[in-house]
Amino acid sequence: MEKGVDGFVFDNVAFLVEETPTKSKAVGDWFQNCPNSQIFSPRNVDVLKQIKQAIDDYRMKTGKDILLAVNSGDTGCGAGDTPDQMLMFSEVADVTIIRDFTHLRGSKMVGFNRLALGKIF
Repeated sequence: MEKGVDGFVFDNVAFLVEETPTKSKAVGDWFQNCPNSQIFSPRNVDVLKQIKQAIDDYRMKTGKDILLAVNSGDTGCGAGDTPDQMLMFSEVADVTIIRDFTHLRGSKMVGFNRLALGKIF
């Protein structure tokens, strides 16, 4: 930060801390059993809270605003019927890049459900 950066973008934050696979999600193909229970861990938020604390400490010391943006990475799950798991990071990050806003985000399969977005908003 002392080098003059304006912010940080963290990609693949869904993968920062992996939980132990559960039986219900550990079997099968990645695209058939999207392993959100393994990759979207609340402990990922804890890691980002530590990073955010360092940024905020620097902000308080210097008065310079530093952006913290996060993106889940290619989880391969597409838009589902429930709100995006990335919302768990909205309390920590200044910007949360939600994959639902891009067609087939993280997947080449036709599993993208545009109608599912209407249930979120």
